[in-house]
Amino acid sequence: SINRGNITDTDGRVEIDWVEVPFNYGPGVFGDVGSNPATPLAGAPADVTAYHAFELPDFLTDTPHKLGIFAVDPVGHSYGYDLQIAPQSLGNWFTDSLGQFADPFTISTNYSQQATTIILNGEIESIADHGWADISANGYNLVLLDTANGEEWIAYEDGSYNAGLDQTTLTGVRRGLLDTYPKALISTDDAWLLDEAAVSSHTFGATDNADFRLLDKTAQGTLAEGSATVREHLFTNRHSRPFLPGNIQLNSNLFPAAVTGPVTASWAHRDKTAGALRDWFDATSYGPESGVTYKVEWYNDDTSGLLQTTTGISGTSDSWSDPATSYNLRIEITAQRSGVDSHETFVFVTAFSQV
Repeated sequence: SINRGNITDTDGRVEIDWVEVPFNYGPGVFGDVGSNPATPLAGAPADVTAYHAFELPDFLTDTPHKLGIFAVDPVGHSYGYDLQIAPQSLGNWFTDSLGQFADPFTISTNYSQQATTIILNGEIESIADHGWADISANGYNLVLLDTANGEEWIAYEDGSYNAGLDQTTLTGVRRGLLDTYPKALISTDDAWLLDEAAVSSHTFGATDNADFRLLDKTAQGTLAEGSATVREHLFTNRHSRPFLPGNIQLNSNLFPAAVTGPVTASWAHRDKTAGALRDWFDATSYGPESGVTYKVEWYNDDTSGLLQTTTGISGTSDSWSDPATSYNLRIEITAQRSGVDSHETFVFVTAFSQV
């Protein structure tokens, strides 16, 4: 009898048990192996080079200061990797968890901050349809966009795959979720499916420096520790920071190309303790979170000169007026609580002129 074997969790080898039967079937039952044995189906493990590390924001974990990792298979036939970490506050290495490799996706073309249909290069193999109510409550279909201007969390309600183009079209996209805001997207920006992230079991300090390395695993074994590049991630207390406001408008317009003064910036409160995802474009105020105020800074972007700063705003607006000149106007908005700033500062530049 022959046991079909199994791939073990430790080294990926196929194990076969057999019983020798004492009968003679004559010569030639098994041919000569010859001088050209079969090539192994899997090559040796290699160092992981394509990855993205991030700190999980509130809502994605109840436990603060968790490290998330997206990593791409370096050889094409790996079946996972050991996530090894060494918090610099502890100074020793240990294997934290077994991670699965993520599918690499890129944005297909440029998109504005308000795009609600986004096409990715590559195939999402299992697309599940979810309404916004389910997504908001449970965090389904979350995607992390890694852009030149920072991260953006999005979620999609539906999707379809075009095999001829090898592209997946996401529709009903909700923008600027969690502690991010909508970014202008360019082709080749990376996109990662949350379901494919590895999450550390270790809880780091609020501002810990985390060393980590990824040990690729193939059927030939696990990458030696000394062959894996040591990476570093600095924690910034992201889990505990207040959320930015949403639906930020200038003179009642979203991301306008130009404005005329006087200019009023308005927004909607966000309360991360409410326990649900909010579409950034939702004009309803949720909160504000207890103790949260806003800081608004107005700049002449041409000279980087600070024009006006207002702090301690508990309402939902601030204004700027300049009767003298025209320039590119930059507005920066930060949520603050007890001296702690939001993970991101909203930044937008538009052409300004005074009536």
